[in-house]
Amino acid sequence: MKSNIQIGFRLGDWRAYPLRSVLVGPRGEVHVEPKAMQVLERLADNAGEVVERDRLLEELWGGRAMSDEPLTRCIAHLRRVLDDSARDPRYIQTIPKRGYRIVCSVEPLEQATDEEEPPSSGRPTSRRAFHAAVIALALVATAYLGYSFLADEGAEPPKLTAEGPLPSQPPEHSIAVLPFANLSPDAENEYLSDGLAAELLNLLTRIPDLKVAARTSAFAFKGRDIDATEIARQLRVAYILSGSVRQSGDRLRISTQLIDARDGYHVWSDTWERQLTDIFEIQDEIAVAVADALRLNLLGDVPTTTRADPEAYALFLKSEQIANERREPAIGEEEPDRYNRAISLLTHALAIDADYAPAWGLLAEMQLSLADWAKTDRAEAYARTRASAERAFSLDPNETRALNVLGGIDDLWNWDSESAARWFKKSLQVNPRSPQVLNHIYLLFEKVGLEGHPFLRAAYELDPLHLQRSLNLALSYKTSGRDHEARQQLEMVRQTGPNAVRLRAFEALFAYLDGDFEAAERFADGVNPRPIRACALHGLGRLEDARAVLEEIRSLNTPRAYDVAEVYACWNDTDNAFAWLERANEEHDPFLRWLRHPLLKNLRDDPRWEGLARSVGVSDEDARKVRRILGDINLAEEAF
Repeated sequence: MKSNIQIGFRLGDWRAYPLRSVLVGPRGEVHVEPKAMQVLERLADNAGEVVERDRLLEELWGGRAMSDEPLTRCIAHLRRVLDDSARDPRYIQTIPKRGYRIVCSVEPLEQATDEEEPPSSGRPTSRRAFHAAVIALALVATAYLGYSFLADEGAEPPKLTAEGPLPSQPPEHSIAVLPFANLSPDAENEYLSDGLAAELLNLLTRIPDLKVAARTSAFAFKGRDIDATEIARQLRVAYILSGSVRQSGDRLRISTQLIDARDGYHVWSDTWERQLTDIFEIQDEIAVAVADALRLNLLGDVPTTTRADPEAYALFLKSEQIANERREPAIGEEEPDRYNRAISLLTHALAIDADYAPAWGLLAEMQLSLADWAKTDRAEAYARTRASAERAFSLDPNETRALNVLGGIDDLWNWDSESAARWFKKSLQVNPRSPQVLNHIYLLFEKVGLEGHPFLRAAYELDPLHLQRSLNLALSYKTSGRDHEARQQLEMVRQTGPNAVRLRAFEALFAYLDGDFEAAERFADGVNPRPIRACALHGLGRLEDARAVLEEIRSLNTPRAYDVAEVYACWNDTDNAFAWLERANEEHDPFLRWLRHPLLKNLRDDPRWEGLARSVGVSDEDARKVRRILGDINLAEEAF
């Protein structure tokens, strides 16, 4: 039976087609992870017999697996597909401390009838045609294993435009780097496995010909048992890079694998066993190997990791892990204060290695967030932030975090749209596929009254699971009159973060803009920003309740004048609205840069509006300067 089983075999109520990694049965045609199919083949080859765990690991992983976790994951995947149970197995039985055994009937499909052949989607159904297809698939498999790719190397990847739909097929040169598994005995070493994956992602992002899914989206799958094909579909990439890290003392064992998620084939894999001090060389070698495997047409060398003292680098990775613990808080929860812990680690790292530019860049990034949230001493907070960013820039003019922060300071604090545009353009030149800088440019365009939608669409395509960008995209559709697309986008956000605070706030804003004041008030109840609730209550004619919410806003320890102005604006009380906007101007409130917010649209025909717009740096003249600097960027060519 073993010689025939590779064509296909019947497994109880299912038919298996190994070359296609497909099972056909009661649930129709189901794709199976290629490695799981290989496990199933080995078990079917020895139907009724116990197949030892160690034998499976040796035959299928070649000794590269540092635990039986990959095998256990494959068995779990097969049981889900087959609707099997470990407690009462109908297909795969676990033999404790030994291995697994097939307990159902297994028969080869060599004598199968035409009705038993796999669904063909229009392909010929004769036996000769089927065998020819098997041979063709085998040739394709051989080509992939030999790193010979059949795609047209001269073909252009799908291009994203402002108006068209997102591409249905991912670009040929596109990849997601998933968080690496921590196989070290110490669970706290997860900072190293996460950090290694993140640093590889950052390296690959700087390769001009390669689209890389952003960290926020790629790391959203951490700890979730989802196959590579589905992850790639959600992230719109063709390849998946995954791996594992085991640290024992000062020794590292790092294993990586590159999968073509379109057909599940393993394109490349390798293992490194080195000293911990060699981690920078390992990262560089992996990046080169990925570029080679994808046959990228590089204009120069593959980017390399910035070196640092190993102890400082470990502290940097720990800090980065804390900084990236970003989770959208649910209703009633407080956003955890992580930044001070992360800054403390960075300060320690910089005391060890004061010339490590990425640490200065990350420090500046976190300081900018703290400065944005500050109620008092904003000038001092922004000054500290700028000093850190300038130190990073002086050490490395291509440190993108520093470039983005310098642009952000000029945008939010100095109200200098022209200078902000120059910093963001330089950052985009260094890293044309950075969703962070694309989002910064979108926000800058919107503040000065330009169409920023193409930049946001580009950022979203690179980071489709980032909740705030998804919400911004919905708002961008809404404010441009594309209500159907706005609602579709909002529904997608509901599926990923149904209890997110910001989702409720956006739903309240959308309802208010639609004139559905009752829904707006319901969504806004108990959720910031309070101005939407005050506006909705006023629209319902519940004037006393509306005034009570306004008083609640004004009675805060540090009331934001901009919020009060929004309420007066939607009440059509323009004099009070401008009085509070002038107060915000005197307080140098960064929120005032959003003078074109939908809740303030009633003020734009007032003669006082243009003078305030010039003061804040969002006038029509500022828009012309920004367009002159950034208006020639071709997203189809530069970002994709």
